[in-house]
Amino acid sequence: MACLTPPTESSFDSPDPAAQLPAILKSSQSLDPASIPHLVRLLTSEDPAVRLLAIDALGTITGQSLGYRAWDPPGQRAAAIERWQRVVAERALGANSSTPAQRSDKP
Repeated sequence: MACLTPPTESSFDSPDPAAQLPAILKSSQSLDPASIPHLVRLLTSEDPAVRLLAIDALGTITGQSLGYRAWDPPGQRAAAIERWQRVVAERALGANSSTPAQRSDKP
């Protein structure tokens, strides 16, 4: 009789890439914009499958890659990750604005 490991719960925050992958796929399928900060964080993963699925999900949700390629060397990925982090920060600022007149569309 084979020994089976218990299924891992799907979560962006799990240290196990096997648990992160289903969470990424679910966010992509549901087009969940609330998952964007989690997906951006996963772009820094050591696991290439996590990085590849995270940028694919971001592309599906936002229509953008911002120049990120999962297979690029770490230095090149870092520049694109910074662009994604700015997008997340700008979205957070926009969500916290009390009126549209206070928002700025300028970069």
